[in-house]
Amino acid sequence: MKFPFFKADLPPTPIQLLSVHIPKTAGTSFRHLLKEIYGENGVARVDLPLHGKRLQINEQNATPEDLPKTVAVLHGHYNPLELKNYFPEAAAAPIITWLRHPVDRVISNYFYLRERLAEELDEAGRNLNILSKMQRTLMEYARDELNQNRQHKFLDGVPLTDFSFVGIQEYYNDEVAAMAKEFQWPPRVEAPQHNRTGSKPQVSEAEREEIAELNQLDMALYAEGLALREARLGEPKIELISIHIPKTGGTSFYRSLQKVYGNAVTTSYRRIQHQRAVEQYGSLVNSLNGQKSVIHGHLYYSEIAELHEAHDAKIICWLRDPIERLVSNYHFFKAGLEKPDRNHENYRKNKHRKKESLLQYAEREENRNVMHKFLSGLEPGDLFFVGLLENYDTDLHRLAKLLDWPEVPNERLNVGNYDKKTLILDAATRSQLMSWNAEDLALYETAKKKLARA
Repeated sequence: MKFPFFKADLPPTPIQLLSVHIPKTAGTSFRHLLKEIYGENGVARVDLPLHGKRLQINEQNATPEDLPKTVAVLHGHYNPLELKNYFPEAAAAPIITWLRHPVDRVISNYFYLRERLAEELDEAGRNLNILSKMQRTLMEYARDELNQNRQHKFLDGVPLTDFSFVGIQEYYNDEVAAMAKEFQWPPRVEAPQHNRTGSKPQVSEAEREEIAELNQLDMALYAEGLALREARLGEPKIELISIHIPKTGGTSFYRSLQKVYGNAVTTSYRRIQHQRAVEQYGSLVNSLNGQKSVIHGHLYYSEIAELHEAHDAKIICWLRDPIERLVSNYHFFKAGLEKPDRNHENYRKNKHRKKESLLQYAEREENRNVMHKFLSGLEPGDLFFVGLLENYDTDLHRLAKLLDWPEVPNERLNVGNYDKKTLILDAATRSQLMSWNAEDLALYETAKKKLARA
């Protein structure tokens, strides 16, 4: 099943996903699945061997500049920290990987390599007897330090809590379904199995115990992965809901939430993702994994009001001078029409609006009083925190103190780079914009007065 429509709806980032393939943890099957979702040209196999560090793209020696511009997912054998030295633009991309019981992984890897060597030599067809003379036994292979704790080596320096999803191979189909929820993949994602080792080898209990002893770091890592899975399957308790009103600093704030809460924060929901979650699972909360406690995205309060009440969650939002917000959103919209690759679906729907003026854009009902619409239904005391984009640094530190956060690195992202002179409007234009956004202006002034008294 192909989903050619899906890639168009993904966030406009150069690299949207990093998938670390530890050998013999279902990575080949998962690569085929990723191609079903993101398209054949949307996924690149990228390898950075633990020994040698020579970058390969689609099994060819390469440089970062050789990566096709259609690629949204980097999947392969690499350590995430090392990979980001080659692709710094992927620093913000979510990371996923799969783990497997270390003993089974070592055994599978050994017999897989033995099968591959036999195929390459074709001893029967060439009347040779090299393999039986040269190959090592399973335990000789396992005792070689190079083959020990391979899962730990691939993930060295990156805690499992930094991953957006850690799948457990033994639960492959269930984990794929959970991952589809996490990343809002299309429903009915198939999970084909590829690259399986042949008949199950016979290994004594004593040999299994020795392999486990030789891979203590992997055993600890696997136990942590199982604990994360158990937490993920639990009942979600939502602590924070961050309503991201467009062009109010929400992208930057999302990065701060990720740094504080790690995997406990959801994906940054766009409107299409929220719609899919509700259609597929009946409600937003049903689509969440159990370890999620923070929700962030373009969500109207009316859509999360019941969730807010049921979990007694703290509601957070950021506001901005309404006219500046509107003008910024207008330029962001127009920039998208100049760069179709940023969002193909949006371009397809709106390409006829390339010459639309600010006033024509602002006159549309969907672009009026946007902040008021997002927060409609909230009582004044329902907001735990409201910040102003104009005071972003100060207000972020104020929120950190309220929630007892550690000091948070402040990264400003998705900031418009249009000429600031475009914010200088003539009196008639400004007056018209203010008239169309009277509710937003009243909301903004109320917030400013409340903050002045705080």
